[in-house]
Amino acid sequence: MSGSFMTPKLLTVAVFSLVYSLSVLPVHGMGGEAIPLPSDPSVAVVELWYVDRGELREPEVAVFANGRVRVNVGDGSLWGELEPEQVQSLVSSLIQRDDFKSLRTEKIQADVEAESAKTGLSCVISNAGDTIIRVRTATDLYRIDGHAVGLLATRFPRCQSLQKLYSAQCRLENVRAVIMVGGPEAAERIAKLAQLQVQSHYGGSIEVNPGHLSMVRLLADGTRFCQFLVRTATDEPSSPRVITVFESPGEVPRISILPEGPTLR
Repeated sequence: MSGSFMTPKLLTVAVFSLVYSLSVLPVHGMGGEAIPLPSDPSVAVVELWYVDRGELREPEVAVFANGRVRVNVGDGSLWGELEPEQVQSLVSSLIQRDDFKSLRTEKIQADVEAESAKTGLSCVISNAGDTIIRVRTATDLYRIDGHAVGLLATRFPRCQSLQKLYSAQCRLENVRAVIMVGGPEAAERIAKLAQLQVQSHYGGSIEVNPGHLSMVRLLADGTRFCQFLVRTATDEPSSPRVITVFESPGEVPRISILPEGPTLR
């Protein structure tokens, strides 16, 4: 990557251990064999960027060979840590399940344009940013770019190559969200709050766990906004149920549920 990808800042960090079973990831690679990773612990093996109006900053998520994880939060950073098998699982899932070994930026763009022509829906979202995901092993470097990935994945649910990139983006957003919420114990507690509310609406047919946590936002008054995207076997991959947990100081947590994922036409 060119030097423009590295814009270092000295940032205040918080460190904790991110040790829990990532439900969105298998424990082992699909083939059962470990993928060799760089021997240098300071090398980032997985990185996620959001590009806004052509401006590229530090990666939103960077997972290093030694398991350390850095996520961007405003003008600062938070640090967490993955176990070696979780790093291996993440890399294996991106390469094998999300098909980074054969997926190409040009192929995704061509598929999206074909779906656009077929459906009559535009494949360009004004003012939307782009996604870049890079995966590095001991022997290979994979990079996939995509425009407005989350939005277009909703618009074109049958575009399989785009859905794979969206799946990869969701994996990394989950890692970031768990770190931002305060670690695995905090994510587990909030997931249980959401699960209780879901059970009252849908019974036990839908399970909410930390692997579904997709976004965390902190407001100036201390309110914490946590969003879970829960997919069932009958849901479109790009149309999960959206469960939101609001926690405000001194108030009972509020939970809202959208029965279907966001729509974009």
